[in-house]
Amino acid sequence: MLSLLTIISVLVVLRGMSDRLTSGTSLFSERFVTIHLNMLLSERAQSIIQDNTDILVPHYDFDSIYGRWAFEHETRRSSYLRAWSEARNIDLVDTEVEIEVYSVEPKENVLWVELGESMKISYRHRTRPESDPDWFGIGAEHFLELVMKERTWAIRKDWYLDPLDVDFETCVSCFPDIPVQASGGNGDGKHMYTYNRENAVAYADKYCGLAWGCGNTRKYNPKYKDFTGLGGDCTNFISQVLGDEEAGGLPMTYAWRYLPHGPGTGATQAWAQASGLLNYMLGSGRAICIARGTYTHLVTPDEMYLQGAIGELNKGDLIAYEKKGRICHFAVVVGSDSGSYLLVNSHTADRYHVPWDLGWDQNTVFWLLKIVG
Repeated sequence: MLSLLTIISVLVVLRGMSDRLTSGTSLFSERFVTIHLNMLLSERAQSIIQDNTDILVPHYDFDSIYGRWAFEHETRRSSYLRAWSEARNIDLVDTEVEIEVYSVEPKENVLWVELGESMKISYRHRTRPESDPDWFGIGAEHFLELVMKERTWAIRKDWYLDPLDVDFETCVSCFPDIPVQASGGNGDGKHMYTYNRENAVAYADKYCGLAWGCGNTRKYNPKYKDFTGLGGDCTNFISQVLGDEEAGGLPMTYAWRYLPHGPGTGATQAWAQASGLLNYMLGSGRAICIARGTYTHLVTPDEMYLQGAIGELNKGDLIAYEKKGRICHFAVVVGSDSGSYLLVNSHTADRYHVPWDLGWDQNTVFWLLKIVG
């Protein structure tokens, strides 16, 4: 047992030793904090899918309002996930967590920790009780403040973009303040292009970021600017999926383009903003909206769509997410699970093969976009 713990400790420490680690903290402290956080976040993931967050109480600083808020956030995401799985006739089976500690900064009796968390959640459709579990991956970058309480580190603050609990009120990717170029006209002329759907999905799987299952050592494509701190990177990622030569291969236009250097460096509004991309894709004829509505509307069969409109999307097609009249998010369809549930990838927050409506509520309006070409 001692040998196993030693091996685990070494592996965790090696995984956490990035070039961003702060030099002012001892190796023992780094090892201790990393092991502690790995165990804590693994326990937290299990408690959330089991809807038993009471066991997390000792791990939070309830003397601080921020500690209470951090704990309440975990109870909300647990309640949401359980409610979603019940509504979708799904059983949550298991979780796995991996972390990479980027930095540990001691300040008096507290530690500031920056880390990346990758989580795998396994689930099973109740209509297929004998089948192997399906799974999806999510990822988030955390900024934590830990305080020493009762001879252990407790969470006082935990700031992160949660793929399971979208904060619509602060949906920054909705707002028109990303520093991008103005778009020109939307016209593309004749459609002299072919959209490579398989390559688009392969690209989405490779560069989806911190989520469990993503490739490229869970890093974004360095060819492109990361807009996460500038309003959200979801639309920039989808434009890459559509237009990168390694991906879908749609040719850039004056209105929709990304230039890494030279005159006009950067992204146009249509490339990097959710509403801009939606308007461009529909206005240029590169996509058609086959349906727009709430979850119930899109899964209900009708005369036009016998399996519901959601069943008409294929790999490489897109879903835009609208809340309170604003286009807040974009995701790309990457396939379906064993129960034929559509799966998507996205950035901000990072998702890999996640059920298409997970993280959204009954008031969300979904735009189903089929790519032409």
